[in-house]
Amino acid sequence: MTTDEIRKSREALFGLRELLHRCVMYDVLSPRKTDLNFFRIYQGSLMDSISVDWCKFFGKNAECSHWKKLVVDVEPFREKLNRRLVEDDLGTLNDVWDTMKGYRDKAAAHLDFNESKRPKCYPSLKAAKVTAELLYQELYARLQREQEHHDHVDPSQITGDSRKGIVAHNAELFSVCLDALDGWNNESRP
Repeated sequence: MTTDEIRKSREALFGLRELLHRCVMYDVLSPRKTDLNFFRIYQGSLMDSISVDWCKFFGKNAECSHWKKLVVDVEPFREKLNRRLVEDDLGTLNDVWDTMKGYRDKAAAHLDFNESKRPKCYPSLKAAKVTAELLYQELYARLQREQEHHDHVDPSQITGDSRKGIVAHNAELFSVCLDALDGWNNESRP
């Protein structure tokens, strides 16, 4: 790997890790219902930033951070992405791309005034997490082979059972926050 390839891969890992952390926060907020606008707006903002960041890596081929410019063996990696998405019953990479990019284009980064063209609901984040995790693992492994992976979280610490622990910890934190706000509403505090 050239010095520039190492730099780009390292920066991509930071961006992917942040994307995956926002997915965790979104997952924490989703099951808990609250009428407090603060949390509803925060959840919407998370979805918007997730879709925009996901498109940095999986959106347009012209993006300097597009996965095809970061991965050495493009076709085998595309097959890996599609295989995993199909195994998880999430469609194909093209299906996920249509959904995430469509949301980003019509709701997050731009506003389509034609309501019939706007997304009616948020896209599922499971496919975004799967693709981001696979790309993170791919780039981390490549940097590890080059002995340039230091300062980056091992993929096992942010995926699988570790991810479940992170979600549980953050869900507990969110519950404590909501409990502390008992009696509050959007107009006033107790």
